[in-house]
Amino acid sequence: MSLIRRLNKKLNKMFNGSVHAQEENGCVKLTGSLDCWEDIVKAGYTAVNKNKFIGVLNDIEYTKQDIPQMRMPSVNDLKYDKIHTDVAVIGAGIIGSAIARELTRYDIKVMLIDKEHDVGMHASSRNDGEIHPGIDLLKGQVKQKYNSRGNVMYDQICKDLDVRFSRPGQYLCFIKKYYKLIFSIARLYWKAMGIPTEYMNADKLRKKIPGISNAINGGIYFPTAGIVSPYELVIAYAENAVDNSAVIALDTAVTGMEISNNKIVSLKTNRGIIYPKVVINAAGVYSDKIASMANDRFFTIHARKGTNAIFDKKI
Repeated sequence: MSLIRRLNKKLNKMFNGSVHAQEENGCVKLTGSLDCWEDIVKAGYTAVNKNKFIGVLNDIEYTKQDIPQMRMPSVNDLKYDKIHTDVAVIGAGIIGSAIARELTRYDIKVMLIDKEHDVGMHASSRNDGEIHPGIDLLKGQVKQKYNSRGNVMYDQICKDLDVRFSRPGQYLCFIKKYYKLIFSIARLYWKAMGIPTEYMNADKLRKKIPGISNAINGGIYFPTAGIVSPYELVIAYAENAVDNSAVIALDTAVTGMEISNNKIVSLKTNRGIIYPKVVINAAGVYSDKIASMANDRFFTIHARKGTNAIFDKKI
């Protein structure tokens, strides 16, 4: 039985025939309709097979309500029409701004494009600002590799950009005493991934964290966890890129591309047509839409929204 047939058999069992899988351009494409967003995401996870397919195109229709469309800028002019640039970076979040800043080390023209009226207006400024030690990742994952390499870079980057940064560490605490044995084994795994740890008994934890629950019997301390203001860092990256001659085009949405011989010739925007030699897709939750414009559709993103509550008035 082929992989697709086995997958369809599994999907039929999970969703009563509402979802169908087929192969398209080396990817698994899912179609059908469901009224639960979590089920749509679950179907996407079910279809993943990194060894056999490039990616998953999850085109399952969500029937419960309309999905909000990408907000378009209200401005329409020709401010950037016929501009030629060496590199166009689409998306001025933390990734796009960092890339733009790095590229300005070279003698090239760099343009950072974002549809919002300022940089870092989405996920890059809507998070808890933690620089993660990577304890919940698996050894060998691409994300784990870059999380580990990126973590150690923050001290110097924030110093260079004059952005506040500290490493208060992260604590993983337990109540039941048998977790001490489990964590002892886990520490060997974290050590293999290069993540430093320290075991702390209840007394030491209470000295470190006054007011911690009396039910806590111990925990693991991860000293490489850090805290940074995400919006300050994005702004600093973008400002430094501009200082180094990059151009930032805000209120500028990429709405289409001209493709010739599998190469991007131009970007169509609400502020004119831009002609880049190279395009870098850093568009966050809309990066699948940008990839699709470039005829490079091999993934889809199903965004979810959450809430972070900040109680510290000093932040």
